[in-house]
Amino acid sequence: MPPRILFYDVYYFDENGVAHGPGYIHVSACAIDYIGLGEPPEEAQYAELVAGGPGRIVYPGFASPPVFLESYPFRHLLADINPAEYVESSVADRVRSMGSREAYYSALMALYELAMHGYTRVVSIDPHIDAVARAIVDAGLEGAVLYPYGCGLTPDKEFTELLKRVEEQGIDRHRIRVGIALCGGTEPPEEAMRQAELVYSLEARSLWVPSSTEQAVTEQSRTTVPGPMYPHTASPWTLMAGKEHRDVYTLLTQAIHRLFDPEYRVYGEKRPAHLVVVDATEPPGWLPALEYARPWSLSGSRPRIETVLSGGRLVVDGGEHLAIGSDAARQASEAIRRILG
Repeated sequence: MPPRILFYDVYYFDENGVAHGPGYIHVSACAIDYIGLGEPPEEAQYAELVAGGPGRIVYPGFASPPVFLESYPFRHLLADINPAEYVESSVADRVRSMGSREAYYSALMALYELAMHGYTRVVSIDPHIDAVARAIVDAGLEGAVLYPYGCGLTPDKEFTELLKRVEEQGIDRHRIRVGIALCGGTEPPEEAMRQAELVYSLEARSLWVPSSTEQAVTEQSRTTVPGPMYPHTASPWTLMAGKEHRDVYTLLTQAIHRLFDPEYRVYGEKRPAHLVVVDATEPPGWLPALEYARPWSLSGSRPRIETVLSGGRLVVDGGEHLAIGSDAARQASEAIRRILG
């Protein structure tokens, strides 16, 4: 049974970026069951873990735009490659030729960094979708793995074969969606599109849940998203630094989440909790009054992420990633060092 968690004496920011507090949020069985101002009611005061406190701010968990997780070890080669051109680059060719172990650890280290920035769901465009799906689950997160179709990043194995591998590995499909990224001019086979749970167009920069009929797909609303991106440049705080910060905040905290769960609402009671807690008691991310700590006001810096909940699972606590430790980082270094030589 997941622990009951009480975030006490915190300010929390709603779907519009408006502050409420000081108050409390109580999570039980992975879902929010109490949220409000002031003191929590007696039935919400019992918890195995009490977090928050003065100087702590709760934000909705972020869902990422599409990112190339497996590119993470090659950051030193990507400075001059536009992410939109990455899929036809020599670096993409090296990524495509990696083994499953190297792909897994490349994605795992990228996911470590994204979790420490406050992402609770991650959308990936990578050739080794079975290895990346396993990495997302092992990192404590949720997300989607998109098979790149019709470009230099396209793997040798067919989408249906890799989808079968995901099924055979027993990966929790409640936490992982499997889909297709259209990155070339050719259309995927009809069977692949029928099996895809999420589709992304690199050309249109839009993300959508496919429908059972072609007419419904063309008429439905598609979510326009920034990207695709490299994981080391995808921090939500950086993405909110522009003039369209409110739209970006809505996209990352609501619109992309609803592609996974159409009934998703920020702090929705009785729904799996996606939360990020920031320690604003000192820089980076310090502000003199918490009610002014709208999420875009922290852009340009990396706030001190103290706690992360993904689907109600405790991923980060006390600023430490609970699922990925130093041993995993050491193993990743050993696996990836060979492919960099």
